[in-house]
Amino acid sequence: MGRVKTAVDAQEFDLAIKLLNAVIDIKPDFVEAWNRRATVYYAEKEFGRALSDIHEVLTREPRHFGALSGLGIILQEIGDEKHALEVLRRALSIHPHLEKIPDLVKKLSEKVDGRDI
Repeated sequence: MGRVKTAVDAQEFDLAIKLLNAVIDIKPDFVEAWNRRATVYYAEKEFGRALSDIHEVLTREPRHFGALSGLGIILQEIGDEKHALEVLRRALSIHPHLEKIPDLVKKLSEKVDGRDI
């Protein structure tokens, strides 16, 4: 996966996708390959493909807080704030110390649930 990281860091997304495709073809149960490819698709704004890969991750590992966080962020970006909030809360219930997610949950809570008085 080192070559994938190098390709992603250099923003050579096509190469990263090719490498991840090869990993997934060889070892389809390796959830991190699916998750990494979802991240690359997200970086390319290919949300449909990213969501498909996140689905694969969560099918194999329902408690994958990274995939849940990614799903929540995508849902928020496409305007589905209610479901984004649900998913991000689920991610926090698994890993309460996720970076940036508590602030996003607070922001979405205010929008979806209303502000506390």
